[in-house]
Amino acid sequence: MKESLLQFIWQYQYFNSRDLRTTAGEAVQVLSPGQLNAHQGPDFLDARLRIGGTSWVGAVELHVKASDWGRHAHTTDKNYRNVILHVVWENDAAEQWMEVRSGERNIPTLVLEHRVPKWLLDRYAAWMRDQGFVACQRQLGAVPEDLWQAWKQRFGRRETTPASPRYRCAPCRQSPALGRNLLVADGAYFWRTRQRSSF
Repeated sequence: MKESLLQFIWQYQYFNSRDLRTTAGEAVQVLSPGQLNAHQGPDFLDARLRIGGTSWVGAVELHVKASDWGRHAHTTDKNYRNVILHVVWENDAAEQWMEVRSGERNIPTLVLEHRVPKWLLDRYAAWMRDQGFVACQRQLGAVPEDLWQAWKQRFGRRETTPASPRYRCAPCRQSPALGRNLLVADGAYFWRTRQRSSF
């Protein structure tokens, strides 16, 4: 498991969210996973959660191992004072809570290791090994015809080729690869929404 994959799983909620509980047994409901933070500090900002019957708004920090909290010195880092949930893949820490600062406040921990479908992890591993233009291109032939038809209907009212007006912006003219990536992103958004509904 890589932290970037864990961020993707959290951002798009690709895990079984039924009966979510912290390591201390508190019920967790994710109202909004927050916004991915590309800067220093916690991985997600402005998350909205309900933990143990209390509504919270704040940051969410993710780690592959729970012990990474201490290893990364978050306990004394002021950037992590607004963390409301520590999401981990593997709980290798004896504590049920992560300490923000000595005596100040404890942060609940949520473990996702047994909540992510194996097929998602297998697909990710295959995509990372693939050297094609689009990582999933070898799987496109397996997409059912009705899914392709739905995609075409959704985008059929406008041309969906790199030469269409949508993909002829100045940056796309300078970089044809950008136009292709926008086209792929449109399709990826549609595919992701279909995949989420199949959970």
